Amino acid sequence: MPADVQREIARLEWADLVIFQFPLWWHAQPAILKGWFDRVLVYGGLYSGSMRYDRGYFRGKRAICSVTAGSPEQAFMPFGRAGNMVEWLWPIHSSLYYVGYDVLAPQVGYGVQGGGIQYQQEAAFREHVESLRADWIDRLKGIEHDDPIPFTGWEDWDEAGTLQGRHPMRWRLS
Repeated sequence: MPADVQREIARLEWADLVIFQFPLWWHAQPAILKGWFDRVLVYGGLYSGSMRYDRGYFRGKRAICSVTAGSPEQAFMPFGRAGNMVEWLWPIHSSLYYVGYDVLAPQVGYGVQGGGIQYQQEAAFREHVESLRADWIDRLKGIEHDDPIPFTGWEDWDEAGTLQGRHPMRWRLS
């Protein structure tokens, strides 16, 4: 395994909480972060056929996505013009759970305008960014008490890997 990958894995092993900070680009994490996942979260070392999900390598450790998005929060609600943020973040949350992390609900900063798009005047925007920063600081102060996003685990699936019919998450509405 290359030394830089070994170094990244050692950092993940050391941390009790990993924060993935990124802007939402094209409805996902930037390509460089996706590439990091592909390179660092290696098969056979950090996951295998049976070492996944609630039996994953990083079980007992926590991860959270801290995401910035340009559009206002309302645009990322179900039926919003930008699509549902829960759905956009599902692949990265699932990937983190796949290697065993307890995944916390994301910290999303909406309305972080840029690239010539402006939803508010500069003074109001600076005040908005400061409120996002204050919210994140407050969250971090008590983050050890946050409950993880519920995922299903090995005991919830049948032999074919399908969620058992009696499981309450099978019947949730999205």
